Amino acid sequence: MRGGRRVWPWVAAGAFALLAALLALAPSIVAAVDWPEYVRDVSDSLPEEIRGRFTNGTVRVKVRLERSGWCGLSAKGTGLLLDWPFTFESQVGWSLFALSAEGSASFGLDGTGIRGGAEFSASARRGWNIDVAVPETEIGEGDGFTAAALRRIAPLAPSVSNIVVNGKMRFAASASTTNSAAVPVWEADAWIKGLDVSLVAAETPVAVSGFGVHAGATGIGGHVDVKPAFPHATLLEAAGFALSNAFASVRATETSLLVTEAGADVCGGKARVYSLFLNPERLDAGFTLLLDDIDAGLALGSISAFEGTATGRLHGKLPLRIRGGEGIVFGDSYLHSIPGETGTIRIGDATPVLDSLAAAGVPAAERANLAKAVKNLSYSVLNLSLEKEGERSHALGFKLEGTATDGGKTVPVSFGVTLHGELQELVNTGLKAQRRKAEK
Repeated sequence: MRGGRRVWPWVAAGAFALLAALLALAPSIVAAVDWPEYVRDVSDSLPEEIRGRFTNGTVRVKVRLERSGWCGLSAKGTGLLLDWPFTFESQVGWSLFALSAEGSASFGLDGTGIRGGAEFSASARRGWNIDVAVPETEIGEGDGFTAAALRRIAPLAPSVSNIVVNGKMRFAASASTTNSAAVPVWEADAWIKGLDVSLVAAETPVAVSGFGVHAGATGIGGHVDVKPAFPHATLLEAAGFALSNAFASVRATETSLLVTEAGADVCGGKARVYSLFLNPERLDAGFTLLLDDIDAGLALGSISAFEGTATGRLHGKLPLRIRGGEGIVFGDSYLHSIPGETGTIRIGDATPVLDSLAAAGVPAAERANLAKAVKNLSYSVLNLSLEKEGERSHALGFKLEGTATDGGKTVPVSFGVTLHGELQELVNTGLKAQRRKAEK
C-alpha cells in the first residue's frame, strides 16, 4: 500500500507532463493540417426579389494556420461574402497554468475602406470578454461597397429611386461575463456623422444634409434596452420645403418610437413637434408642426406667384402625414400675422400675382386695385391658409387688411382670394433655392 501511495504522485506528474507536451505540440499539429474551405449557401435567406442580383449566393472562408509563440496560433484567411471578397487575420495564445486565453483579430472588405478589429480574453477565474470596433469609415459612392449594396437593395422599395449616400460611420460593441454569472452583459453603439442622402420617394424629391446620430443598446442575455437617440441634420428638403438645423429626441417603446420633441428652423422662424408615436413597420404617422416667428418674406417667397419683398412675422400650424409609399401628405394649414403687429409688402411688378388671380376668376377691377396696393402696402392682417380638396389638389387662400400709400395718399385695403390646384403648382422650390443661397 505504501509503495502504491508513493507511485501516484509520479503518475500524476507524468500525466501532467504528457498533457503539457500535447498542448505545446498542438499548435504545430493544428498548423500542419490543410483545412478545407468552409462554404455555406445563404441564398435562401435573401429576399426573393434581390436573390438574382448576386452572382454568388454563398459565404466562403479559407483559413491558413501558423504556430505563434510557445502556446499560440495565428490565422490568416480570405473569403467571399456574397459578391464581396474579404480578408482577416487573428492571433490567439493560452496559458495552461493560468487557465486563460487571449487574442486579437482584424478584418476588412477588399476594395473598400471598411475595416474592423476585435480583442478577446477568457479566464477560468475572470470569465470572458470581447470588444469589436469599426473605426470611423467613409461610406458612399466611392467606398466600393455602399453603392453596390444600394443597387441590390433598391428593388425592395420600388417607390424609391435615385438614391445617393455619402457620409461617415463607426461602430463599437462589447460583451463579457464573469465566473459568478454565466449570462453575458453586452453593449453596442453606432455613430453616423455628416451623412448626405438624396432620393426620390413616391415621385417626391427628398434630401438630407449633415445628418448625424448615435444609436445604441445594452442588454443582459436576451434582454435589450435601446438607448435614447438624438438625431440631427443641417438641412432637410422635401416637396419644395426646407428645414434647417433639425433635431429630435427619440425613445423606443415596445411597439413604436416615441419622438418626445423635434424641431427645425424654417423660413427664419421655428417649427416644433411634440409627442409623436411612429410605428416603423407601417411607416404611417400624423403630426402637426407648430410654427412660430416665421419670416413673412421667406414664407411668401415660397409661393410661385410672389416676386417681391415682405416684412413681419407669422405663426400657425402645418399638419403633415407620412405614409409609406406615398411620401408626405399636407393637411389643412394656416399662417397668420401676429395680432397687434404690422408688416409691409412691396411688389414692383405684380404681373405673376395678377395672372394667378385672373386664373382664379378675380375681376379685373379688383386685380387693378390690388396691383396698386401691393406696391407699398402696410398690413395689420396677413393670413395664408391651405386646405386639402383632393388627393393632390389644395386650395390656397390669402387675406390682407391694412393700408396702401401711393403718391402721398393712404387708403384702407381689404382683400381675399382663394387659388386652387396641385400643391406642387402652389408651392415651388423657391424656398429650397433661397435656403441654399443663404448657406453659401
